[in-house]
Amino acid sequence: MSEAEEWLIEAKRLVERLESRALRFRLHYVSTCGSTQDVARSLAEAGASEGTVVVAEEMKSGRGRAGRFWYAPPGGLWFTLVLRPRSARGLHLLAIISSLSVARAVEELCGLDARVKWPNDVVIGNRKLSGSLVEVKMQGSSPVYALLGVGVNVNNSIPAEVAEVAISLKQALGRNVSRAVLLSRTLELIDLYYSLLQAGSHDTILGEWKKRSAIMGRRIKVELEGDRVLAGTAIDINSIGSLLVRLDSGDVVEIQPCRARCLRVLPSLAV
Repeated sequence: MSEAEEWLIEAKRLVERLESRALRFRLHYVSTCGSTQDVARSLAEAGASEGTVVVAEEMKSGRGRAGRFWYAPPGGLWFTLVLRPRSARGLHLLAIISSLSVARAVEELCGLDARVKWPNDVVIGNRKLSGSLVEVKMQGSSPVYALLGVGVNVNNSIPAEVAEVAISLKQALGRNVSRAVLLSRTLELIDLYYSLLQAGSHDTILGEWKKRSAIMGRRIKVELEGDRVLAGTAIDINSIGSLLVRLDSGDVVEIQPCRARCLRVLPSLAV
């Protein structure tokens, strides 16, 4: 039995045993695909139930925000969760609950100081461990379904061109990590935060996110659409998931996640 087959069997066993609050998980495994988002979209259009999880061993055309290519070779954790929210309220926080769930799972299982980086990343130090991608289909003002894509560098190799800005759990720990256990715990936490989201407990979610934030109180540079660049201090995240930044001029601006192309942490100003 191959390693891929072994971890899939273990993942199904763990996920099916989860005592979920809001979601009933069902794994849909593909060895190779272009993107789990595309597979999940096809399943959602065909009526797949909420909680369907498309997991791939390898993605050939994985993508992140703004259409960026996501390198997704064997050994990583690549999945998309199909959601069918009752209303559009809280949809803007799906990437928040995804990154929060991954960061917490990594901390609990690996003992690493995993931090969330607005709008959708998880970092160790200043290197990217995980990212999320949310896509929503609407009918009028109501959501038909939402696709929550998650990519975590676990035991996979990191290409040389991004080696300075990305990291895997294997690199951080010097050993392999169980993808099945990490998937199970991440889904369990997504279920927790999704149930809070559905109940309208947005402040609870945002409060936990802020505690794990890698940028709150830090000087940052945000590249926006249209080649506009803002620099200042990240001071808060509001109820709709927008980042509040105090510019060097003293003015406070609100940046919506959909407008941000890239965010970097800057060295602190000398006092």
